[in-house]
Amino acid sequence: MSTISTKNGIEMLSSDISTTCGTNHPSKKESSEIVSYISEAEASKILAIIEEFAIEGQVTEIIPWGNGLINDTYRINTDGQEDYLLQRVNGKVYDNVDGIIRNIYLVTETIRKQKFYLRNGRQKQDLHLILRKNGELYLKDPDGSGSGWRVYNFIKDAYSIEVATEPFEMYKSGILLGQFHYLMRDFPIEDIIATYPHFHDPVYHYHRLLQAAETDLTGRAAQVQEELDFFRKHEGQYSYFNDRILQNQIPIRLTHNDAKINNVMFDRENKEPICMVDLDTIMPGIIPFDFGDAIRSAMCTGKDTGPDMDISRIHCDMDIYTHFYRGFLEGCQGILTQEEIDDLPHGAIMIAMENAMRYLEDYLNGNIYFKVKYEEQNLIKTRMHIRLAEDMMLRL
Repeated sequence: MSTISTKNGIEMLSSDISTTCGTNHPSKKESSEIVSYISEAEASKILAIIEEFAIEGQVTEIIPWGNGLINDTYRINTDGQEDYLLQRVNGKVYDNVDGIIRNIYLVTETIRKQKFYLRNGRQKQDLHLILRKNGELYLKDPDGSGSGWRVYNFIKDAYSIEVATEPFEMYKSGILLGQFHYLMRDFPIEDIIATYPHFHDPVYHYHRLLQAAETDLTGRAAQVQEELDFFRKHEGQYSYFNDRILQNQIPIRLTHNDAKINNVMFDRENKEPICMVDLDTIMPGIIPFDFGDAIRSAMCTGKDTGPDMDISRIHCDMDIYTHFYRGFLEGCQGILTQEEIDDLPHGAIMIAMENAMRYLEDYLNGNIYFKVKYEEQNLIKTRMHIRLAEDMMLRL
Protein backbone atom coordinates (compact mmCIF):
# COMPACT_ATOMS: atom_id res chain seq x y z
CA MET A 1 0.00 0.00 0.00
CA SER A 2 1.38 3.40 -0.95
CA THR A 3 0.55 6.92 0.06
CA ILE A 4 1.78 10.26 -1.18
CA SER A 5 2.99 12.73 1.43
CA THR A 6 4.59 16.15 1.14
CA LYS A 7 7.66 17.47 2.93
CA ASN A 8 9.16 20.93 2.45
CA GLY A 9 6.94 21.44 -0.58
CA ILE A 10 8.28 18.30 -2.31
CA GLU A 11 6.01 15.42 -3.14
CA MET A 12 7.32 12.13 -1.81
CA LEU A 13 6.25 8.52 -2.15
CA SER A 14 5.82 6.60 1.09
CA SER A 15 5.67 2.84 0.48
CA ASP A 16 5.30 -0.22 2.69
CA ILE A 17 7.88 -2.59 1.25
CA SER A 18 9.20 -5.81 2.80
CA THR A 19 12.99 -5.71 2.76
CA THR A 20 16.17 -6.35 4.68
CA CYS A 21 19.04 -3.90 4.41
CA GLY A 22 22.16 -4.80 6.30
CA THR A 23 24.05 -7.04 8.61
CA ASN A 24 22.58 -5.53 11.79
CA HIS A 25 19.14 -6.90 10.88
CA PRO A 26 19.54 -10.53 9.79
CA SER A 27 15.81 -11.15 9.56
CA LYS A 28 13.50 -9.20 7.29
CA LYS A 29 10.93 -6.86 8.68
CA GLU A 30 7.47 -7.69 7.50
CA SER A 31 7.10 -4.11 6.33
CA SER A 32 9.20 -0.95 6.23
CA GLU A 33 8.03 2.55 5.47
CA ILE A 34 10.47 3.93 2.93
CA VAL A 35 10.28 7.63 2.15
CA SER A 36 11.53 8.37 -1.35
CA TYR A 37 11.52 11.14 -3.94
CA ILE A 38 11.16 8.66 -6.79
CA SER A 39 8.43 6.43 -8.18
CA GLU A 40 7.37 3.33 -6.30
CA ALA A 41 8.72 1.09 -9.07
CA GLU A 42 12.11 2.80 -8.96
CA ALA A 43 12.15 2.67 -5.16
CA SER A 44 11.50 -1.08 -5.26
CA LYS A 45 14.38 -1.52 -7.70
CA ILE A 46 16.74 0.54 -5.54
CA LEU A 47 15.77 -1.39 -2.42
CA ALA A 48 16.42 -4.70 -4.17
CA ILE A 49 19.88 -3.43 -5.22
CA ILE A 50 20.88 -1.96 -1.85
CA GLU A 51 19.83 -5.21 -0.17
CA GLU A 52 22.74 -6.86 -2.00
CA PHE A 53 25.24 -4.77 -0.01
CA ALA A 54 26.43 -5.15 3.57
CA ILE A 55 24.99 -1.90 4.91
CA GLU A 56 24.01 -1.41 8.53
CA GLY A 57 20.47 -0.57 9.57
CA GLN A 58 17.16 -0.43 7.79
CA VAL A 59 16.60 1.94 4.86
CA THR A 60 14.38 4.87 5.82
CA GLU A 61 14.79 7.26 2.90
CA ILE A 62 15.93 7.25 -0.74
CA ILE A 63 16.95 10.61 -2.22
CA PRO A 64 18.23 11.25 -5.77
CA TRP A 65 21.59 12.92 -5.19
CA GLY A 66 23.69 15.39 -7.16
CA ASN A 67 23.22 16.65 -10.70
CA GLY A 68 25.56 14.42 -12.71
CA LEU A 69 24.61 13.63 -16.29
CA ILE A 70 26.47 10.32 -16.54
CA ASN A 71 25.97 8.31 -13.35
CA ASP A 72 22.76 7.87 -11.33
CA THR A 73 23.30 8.55 -7.63
CA TYR A 74 21.04 8.09 -4.60
CA ARG A 75 21.52 8.95 -0.96
CA ILE A 76 20.35 6.06 1.18
CA ASN A 77 19.43 7.06 4.72
CA THR A 78 19.03 4.41 7.40
CA ASP A 79 17.95 4.08 11.01
CA GLY A 80 21.51 3.10 11.93
CA GLN A 81 24.60 5.21 12.48
CA GLU A 82 25.63 5.24 8.82
CA ASP A 83 24.01 6.53 5.65
CA TYR A 84 25.18 5.61 2.16
CA LEU A 85 25.55 6.68 -1.48
CA LEU A 86 24.36 4.19 -4.07
CA GLN A 87 25.64 4.91 -7.55
CA ARG A 88 25.15 3.36 -10.97
CA VAL A 89 28.36 3.71 -12.99
CA ASN A 90 27.23 4.11 -16.59
CA GLY A 91 28.70 1.32 -18.71
CA LYS A 92 27.58 3.05 -21.91
CA VAL A 93 30.01 5.88 -21.12
CA TYR A 94 32.79 4.08 -19.24
CA ASP A 95 34.49 1.18 -21.00
CA ASN A 96 35.99 -0.38 -17.88
CA VAL A 97 33.57 -0.16 -14.96
CA ASP A 98 35.28 -3.10 -13.27
CA GLY A 99 38.67 -1.38 -13.45
CA ILE A 100 37.34 1.93 -12.14
CA ILE A 101 35.74 0.36 -9.07
CA ARG A 102 38.68 -1.94 -8.43
CA ASN A 103 41.08 1.01 -8.50
CA ILE A 104 38.96 2.90 -5.99
CA TYR A 105 38.77 -0.07 -3.64
CA LEU A 106 42.54 -0.60 -3.63
CA VAL A 107 43.26 3.06 -2.95
CA THR A 108 40.60 3.69 -0.31
CA GLU A 109 41.56 0.54 1.58
CA THR A 110 45.21 1.62 1.54
CA ILE A 111 44.23 4.93 3.11
CA ARG A 112 42.03 3.27 5.74
CA LYS A 113 44.72 0.77 6.74
CA GLN A 114 47.12 3.60 7.51
CA LYS A 115 44.67 4.85 10.16
CA PHE A 116 45.18 8.48 9.22
CA TYR A 117 43.91 11.15 11.62
CA LEU A 118 42.95 14.79 11.40
CA ARG A 119 44.96 17.33 13.39
CA ASN A 120 42.26 17.54 16.04
CA GLY A 121 42.64 13.82 16.78
CA ARG A 122 39.31 12.74 15.29
CA GLN A 123 39.56 9.84 12.86
CA LYS A 124 39.01 10.85 9.28
CA GLN A 125 35.77 9.91 7.56
CA ASP A 126 37.56 8.65 4.51
CA LEU A 127 35.39 7.64 1.61
CA HIS A 128 35.29 3.88 1.11
CA LEU A 129 33.30 1.24 -0.70
CA ILE A 130 30.75 -0.97 1.02
CA LEU A 131 31.10 -4.51 -0.30
CA ARG A 132 28.29 -6.77 -1.36
CA LYS A 133 27.24 -9.44 1.13
CA ASN A 134 29.01 -12.01 -1.04
CA GLY A 135 32.25 -10.02 -0.84
CA GLU A 136 32.17 -8.61 -4.38
CA LEU A 137 32.94 -4.96 -5.02
CA TYR A 138 29.84 -4.07 -7.02
CA LEU A 139 26.66 -5.40 -8.59
CA LYS A 140 26.51 -5.73 -12.35
CA ASP A 141 23.37 -4.16 -13.77
CA PRO A 142 21.17 -6.87 -15.26
CA ASP A 143 20.24 -4.62 -18.18
CA GLY A 144 23.34 -5.79 -20.07
CA SER A 145 24.74 -2.27 -20.53
CA GLY A 146 27.95 -3.05 -18.68
CA SER A 147 26.93 -0.66 -15.90
CA GLY A 148 27.63 -1.43 -12.26
CA TRP A 149 26.11 -0.46 -8.93
CA ARG A 150 28.43 0.50 -6.09
CA VAL A 151 27.89 1.78 -2.56
CA TYR A 152 29.94 4.32 -0.60
CA ASN A 153 29.67 5.43 3.00
CA PHE A 154 28.04 8.87 3.12
CA ILE A 155 30.26 11.64 4.51
CA LYS A 156 28.02 13.41 7.03
CA ASP A 157 28.17 17.02 8.21
CA ALA A 158 30.47 17.96 5.35
CA TYR A 159 30.57 20.53 2.58
CA SER A 160 32.64 21.45 -0.45
CA ILE A 161 33.43 24.80 -2.06
CA GLU A 162 33.19 25.85 -5.71
CA VAL A 163 35.26 29.03 -5.50
CA ALA A 164 38.15 29.65 -3.13
CA THR A 165 37.48 32.99 -1.46
CA GLU A 166 39.63 32.46 1.63
CA PRO A 167 43.35 31.65 1.55
CA PHE A 168 42.73 29.47 4.62
CA GLU A 169 40.53 27.16 2.54
CA MET A 170 43.22 26.75 -0.08
CA TYR A 171 45.88 26.10 2.55
CA LYS A 172 43.76 23.35 4.10
CA SER A 173 42.86 21.93 0.68
CA GLY A 174 46.53 21.87 -0.24
CA ILE A 175 47.34 19.93 2.93
CA LEU A 176 44.68 17.32 2.14
CA LEU A 177 45.78 16.78 -1.46
CA GLY A 178 49.39 16.58 -0.29
CA GLN A 179 48.40 14.05 2.38
CA PHE A 180 46.66 11.98 -0.28
CA HIS A 181 49.93 11.76 -2.21
CA TYR A 182 51.88 11.05 0.96
CA LEU A 183 49.60 8.13 1.80
CA MET A 184 50.00 6.81 -1.74
CA ARG A 185 53.79 7.20 -1.74
CA ASP A 186 54.54 3.46 -1.68
CA PHE A 187 51.48 2.24 -3.56
CA PRO A 188 52.43 -0.21 -6.35
CA ILE A 189 51.09 1.67 -9.38
CA GLU A 190 51.35 -1.50 -11.49
CA ASP A 191 48.27 -2.69 -9.56
CA ILE A 192 46.21 0.22 -10.92
CA ILE A 193 44.43 0.04 -14.27
CA ALA A 194 44.74 3.07 -16.57
CA THR A 195 41.01 3.41 -17.20
CA TYR A 196 41.20 6.74 -19.07
CA PRO A 197 44.13 6.80 -21.51
CA HIS A 198 45.38 10.35 -22.27
CA PHE A 199 43.21 11.82 -19.52
CA HIS A 200 45.86 14.47 -18.87
CA ASP A 201 47.85 14.84 -22.07
CA PRO A 202 48.00 18.35 -23.62
CA VAL A 203 49.48 17.02 -26.87
CA TYR A 204 46.58 14.59 -27.28
CA HIS A 205 43.94 17.20 -26.49
CA TYR A 206 45.58 19.75 -28.79
CA HIS A 207 45.34 17.39 -31.75
CA ARG A 208 41.73 16.58 -30.87
CA LEU A 209 40.99 20.30 -30.87
CA LEU A 210 42.59 20.79 -34.29
CA GLN A 211 40.56 17.88 -35.65
CA ALA A 212 37.35 19.37 -34.27
CA ALA A 213 38.19 22.73 -35.88
CA GLU A 214 38.93 21.08 -39.22
CA THR A 215 35.76 18.98 -39.18
CA ASP A 216 33.71 21.97 -37.93
CA LEU A 217 30.52 20.03 -37.31
CA THR A 218 28.63 23.07 -36.03
CA GLY A 219 30.09 25.76 -38.30
CA ARG A 220 31.61 27.57 -35.33
CA ALA A 221 35.30 27.40 -36.25
CA ALA A 222 35.33 30.80 -37.96
CA GLN A 223 34.24 32.59 -34.78
CA VAL A 224 36.99 31.06 -32.58
CA GLN A 225 40.05 31.79 -34.72
CA GLU A 226 41.53 34.00 -32.00
CA GLU A 227 41.34 31.14 -29.51
CA LEU A 228 42.73 28.65 -32.02
CA ASP A 229 45.61 31.02 -32.79
CA PHE A 230 46.43 31.14 -29.07
CA PHE A 231 46.79 27.37 -28.95
CA ARG A 232 48.84 27.25 -32.15
CA LYS A 233 51.16 29.92 -30.74
CA HIS A 234 51.98 27.76 -27.71
CA GLU A 235 52.13 24.41 -29.53
CA GLY A 236 55.76 23.86 -28.55
CA GLN A 237 54.90 23.74 -24.82
CA TYR A 238 52.46 20.86 -24.86
CA SER A 239 55.01 18.02 -24.95
CA TYR A 240 56.96 19.38 -21.97
CA PHE A 241 55.74 16.81 -19.45
CA ASN A 242 55.68 13.95 -21.95
CA ASP A 243 59.35 14.65 -22.60
CA ARG A 244 60.11 14.87 -18.89
CA ILE A 245 58.51 11.47 -18.33
CA LEU A 246 60.35 9.83 -21.22
CA GLN A 247 63.66 11.19 -19.93
CA ASN A 248 62.91 9.94 -16.37
CA GLN A 249 63.13 13.49 -15.06
CA ILE A 250 59.82 13.29 -13.23
CA PRO A 251 58.33 10.18 -11.57
CA ILE A 252 55.05 8.49 -12.38
CA ARG A 253 52.98 8.15 -9.23
CA LEU A 254 49.43 7.22 -8.30
CA THR A 255 47.44 10.44 -8.75
CA HIS A 256 43.86 11.61 -8.30
CA ASN A 257 43.64 13.21 -11.77
CA ASP A 258 40.50 15.19 -10.95
CA ALA A 259 41.78 17.17 -7.98
CA LYS A 260 39.35 20.07 -8.36
CA ILE A 261 38.79 22.20 -5.31
CA ASN A 262 35.16 21.03 -5.09
CA ASN A 263 36.36 17.43 -4.64
CA VAL A 264 37.67 18.32 -1.17
CA MET A 265 35.18 17.70 1.62
CA PHE A 266 35.34 19.95 4.70
CA ASP A 267 34.01 19.26 8.19
CA ARG A 268 31.07 21.60 8.71
CA GLU A 269 31.85 22.13 12.38
CA ASN A 270 35.59 22.71 12.55
CA LYS A 271 36.27 23.58 8.86
CA GLU A 272 39.00 20.92 8.67
CA PRO A 273 39.37 18.98 5.41
CA ILE A 274 38.03 15.42 5.65
CA CYS A 275 38.77 13.56 2.45
CA MET A 276 39.03 13.67 -1.33
CA VAL A 277 36.02 12.45 -3.32
CA ASP A 278 35.24 11.68 -6.97
CA LEU A 279 37.88 8.98 -7.27
CA ASP A 280 36.91 7.51 -10.65
CA THR A 281 40.01 8.93 -12.32
CA ILE A 282 42.60 7.48 -9.93
CA MET A 283 45.41 6.32 -12.22
CA PRO A 284 49.15 6.56 -12.73
CA GLY A 285 50.05 10.17 -13.45
CA ILE A 286 52.25 13.07 -12.38
CA ILE A 287 51.87 15.27 -9.34
CA PRO A 288 52.16 18.66 -11.12
CA PHE A 289 48.90 17.91 -12.95
CA ASP A 290 47.03 17.21 -9.68
CA PHE A 291 48.46 20.39 -8.20
CA GLY A 292 47.57 22.34 -11.32
CA ASP A 293 43.99 21.06 -11.47
CA ALA A 294 43.34 22.24 -7.92
CA ILE A 295 44.81 25.67 -8.67
CA ARG A 296 42.99 26.28 -11.97
CA SER A 297 39.65 25.07 -10.54
CA ALA A 298 39.93 27.40 -7.55
CA MET A 299 40.41 30.37 -9.87
CA CYS A 300 37.88 29.47 -12.57
CA THR A 301 35.24 27.00 -11.41
CA GLY A 302 32.06 28.69 -10.25
CA LYS A 303 33.04 32.12 -11.55
CA ASP A 304 31.10 31.84 -14.79
CA THR A 305 28.30 34.42 -14.48
CA GLY A 306 26.93 34.06 -18.00
CA PRO A 307 27.65 34.93 -21.63
CA ASP A 308 28.28 38.61 -20.82
CA MET A 309 30.75 38.03 -17.99
CA ASP A 310 33.92 40.10 -17.78
CA ILE A 311 36.70 37.64 -18.66
CA SER A 312 39.33 40.15 -17.56
CA ARG A 313 38.48 39.55 -13.91
CA ILE A 314 39.87 36.01 -14.16
CA HIS A 315 43.44 36.10 -12.86
CA CYS A 316 46.04 34.12 -10.96
CA ASP A 317 45.42 35.15 -7.37
CA MET A 318 48.90 34.84 -5.88
CA ASP A 319 47.58 34.84 -2.29
CA ILE A 320 45.38 31.84 -3.10
CA TYR A 321 48.20 30.18 -5.03
CA THR A 322 50.80 30.68 -2.29
CA HIS A 323 48.57 29.33 0.47
CA PHE A 324 47.71 26.22 -1.53
CA TYR A 325 51.38 25.71 -2.47
CA ARG A 326 52.43 25.92 1.19
CA GLY A 327 49.72 23.55 2.32
CA PHE A 328 50.43 21.09 -0.49
CA LEU A 329 54.15 20.84 0.28
CA GLU A 330 53.36 20.49 3.98
CA GLY A 331 50.90 17.68 3.28
CA CYS A 332 53.35 15.83 1.02
CA GLN A 333 55.77 15.63 3.95
CA GLY A 334 58.95 15.63 1.89
CA ILE A 335 58.13 12.90 -0.65
CA LEU A 336 58.44 15.15 -3.71
CA THR A 337 61.59 15.37 -5.76
CA GLN A 338 63.05 18.79 -6.43
CA GLU A 339 62.10 18.33 -10.10
CA GLU A 340 58.44 17.82 -9.11
CA ILE A 341 58.47 20.90 -6.90
CA ASP A 342 60.05 22.99 -9.64
CA ASP A 343 57.42 21.76 -12.12
CA LEU A 344 54.36 22.60 -9.99
CA PRO A 345 53.82 26.06 -11.54
CA HIS A 346 54.14 24.67 -15.06
CA GLY A 347 51.62 21.96 -14.16
CA ALA A 348 49.11 24.67 -13.26
CA ILE A 349 49.67 26.44 -16.58
CA MET A 350 49.40 23.25 -18.63
CA ILE A 351 46.21 22.08 -16.91
CA ALA A 352 44.59 25.48 -17.48
CA MET A 353 45.50 25.25 -21.17
CA GLU A 354 44.39 21.62 -21.46
CA ASN A 355 41.00 22.43 -19.97
CA ALA A 356 40.65 25.37 -22.35
CA MET A 357 41.33 23.00 -25.26
CA ARG A 358 38.75 20.50 -24.04
CA TYR A 359 36.07 23.16 -23.58
CA LEU A 360 36.73 24.61 -27.03
CA GLU A 361 36.71 21.17 -28.65
CA ASP A 362 33.34 20.46 -27.07
CA TYR A 363 31.98 23.84 -28.19
CA LEU A 364 33.04 23.10 -31.76
CA ASN A 365 31.41 19.68 -31.56
CA GLY A 366 28.09 21.04 -30.29
CA ASN A 367 28.41 20.78 -26.48
CA ILE A 368 28.10 17.01 -26.40
CA TYR A 369 30.37 16.21 -23.43
CA PHE A 370 30.27 18.97 -20.81
CA LYS A 371 26.99 20.02 -19.26
CA VAL A 372 26.07 23.57 -20.30
CA LYS A 373 23.48 26.00 -18.99
CA TYR A 374 23.60 28.20 -22.09
CA GLU A 375 24.85 27.66 -25.62
CA GLU A 376 28.05 29.68 -25.36
CA GLN A 377 29.13 28.35 -21.96
CA ASN A 378 31.94 26.10 -23.21
CA LEU A 379 33.30 29.04 -25.21
CA ILE A 380 33.16 31.27 -22.12
CA LYS A 381 34.98 28.60 -20.10
CA THR A 382 37.58 28.38 -22.86
CA ARG A 383 38.22 32.10 -22.65
CA MET A 384 38.32 32.00 -18.83
CA HIS A 385 41.01 29.32 -18.87
CA ILE A 386 43.01 31.04 -21.61
CA ARG A 387 42.94 34.24 -19.57
CA LEU A 388 44.07 32.31 -16.47
CA ALA A 389 46.86 30.57 -18.37
CA GLU A 390 48.11 33.88 -19.78
CA ASP A 391 48.16 35.46 -16.34
CA MET A 392 49.91 32.43 -14.85
CA MET A 393 52.62 32.68 -17.50
CA LEU A 394 53.31 36.22 -16.31
CA ARG A 395 53.18 35.55 -12.58
CA LEU A 396 54.49 32.02 -11.97
